[in-house]
Amino acid sequence: MSIKVSYAPPKRLIIHDFMKFDTPEELASISFQGTPPDTPYNLVWADGFVIALASSSAVSELLVDEILRGTVHWFFVSFAPLENYVPSFEFAGRKCNLVNSSQSPIYKAAADFFRHKALRPSARTRPSVSKSK
Repeated sequence: MSIKVSYAPPKRLIIHDFMKFDTPEELASISFQGTPPDTPYNLVWADGFVIALASSSAVSELLVDEILRGTVHWFFVSFAPLENYVPSFEFAGRKCNLVNSSQSPIYKAAADFFRHKALRPSARTRPSVSKSK
């Protein structure tokens, strides 16, 4: 018996909301806030950006149909610029591993979006934390 394998890359990526961080360390500190220190920390790197996805637990027939037709939904994405890939970096005394996903068409498309659309001056960035005097 032969098994046929098919590859069907996504045709469309919809990013519902995003937030830019200034550094990967800042992104990791927020992304892993409240997790135990001995937890392995992993983020994605693609074409100049560290990326963290927050998925939604909402599943509906409509959403499943969209996915099967090639539309991927990322409900919330955090990203920070990091020009060159490194296997890991330190933040707050912890180590974060980076998975190089630059060969993935969907991550390459997301990096292109960040570079050309999300980094415009009108794009949203995380609110700055004001320090009390």
